[in-house]
Parts: sequence; C-alpha cells; structure tokens
Amino acid sequence: MRKSVLIIIGVLIIAIAASLGAYLLIFLQSVKEYKLEAREFGFNGFSGGPTLTVKVGETVRINLVNRGGIKHEFMVVKDKDAFLSEAHKVIGGLMTQGMKDAEEIEESHEYHAVMEKWGLKILKVDKEFEEDVEVEPAKTVVFEIKFTTPGTYWYLCGALVGTLPQTHADRGMFGQIVVQS
Repeated sequence: MRKSVLIIIGVLIIAIAASLGAYLLIFLQSVKEYKLEAREFGFNGFSGGPTLTVKVGETVRINLVNRGGIKHEFMVVKDKDAFLSEAHKVIGGLMTQGMKDAEEIEESHEYHAVMEKWGLKILKVDKEFEEDVEVEPAKTVVFEIKFTTPGTYWYLCGALVGTLPQTHADRGMFGQIVVQS
C-alpha cells in the first residue's frame, strides 16, 4: 500500500513538473516590445519612423499611441512601393467614379482588398487577425505580430484623411522592420 501511495505521488510530481515546464517555456518565449507614437506624418517623430529589428520567430508587441489629431493606421507589408502603387490605382479609380471622401474610400471593398493582398496578418491583443490596426487620436492600441521569414519589411499608415489622394505613408509615415535569421 505504501509503495502504491509513493508511486501515485511520484506520478503527480512528474505531471506537475511537466505542466510547469510547459508554462515556463511559453513564458520564456521571446517577446520584443516597441512603443510607437503616431503623429502627422511619422512614427516617433514628424517624418518617417525608427527601424525595428527582430529575429525570426520572435513575437513583436507594439504599443501604438496616437499623438496626432486624426486617425492613423498601422500595417506591415513586404513591398511598400508595390503596395502604394496598387493603392494609388484603386484610389484614382474610385475618385474617377465620383468617390471624394477619404473615409468612404478607406472603407470601400476595393481599398480593403489592396490591404488584404499586401498586408501581413497582425494579431490585435483584444481582437483577431487583421491586416491593419486603427488608432484614434489620444488612444493607444496594443497588438502583436510574429515574423517567420527573414528580410526587410515596412510598417506604414495607409490612411487617407487629410492627404487624399495621397496616403499618410506618401507623406513619410513609414518605417522598416528588419527580420534577422
């Protein structure tokens, strides 16, 4: 009987240790945190944004604070110039059709399709995966993104309010993310 109790206690200790090991492994996974302040028309300044450096597999947590007077977006693309080129074609086409309101264009199916095509998936801490994160003036949004492929990526603001037919990125609201092996 005493031997059975010791075996049960031993099994419980092993099970508890295994569970704690799994939680410890999750806790020790690398999370790199950055704070970015969005303003008209830059991140952490009035033009451009800092270069963020991460390693493949790292989770990046971004605290995005809007210090500007208008709504800003944050999205990550592999090819900034190709994204902007396609976005301008869509914007021009919608304006030719009579759409002149920046918010209406931003909400259009056509503009969202460009964002879905070019934007990497971002996990909002309080929501599901999306291609962009919006932050209203004087608000903060926290979200995460994980890179699985090394290379150079771009983060940018694709908003149009105050700059139509240009995007905020056209005015310098972008920065690089360098993902190292």
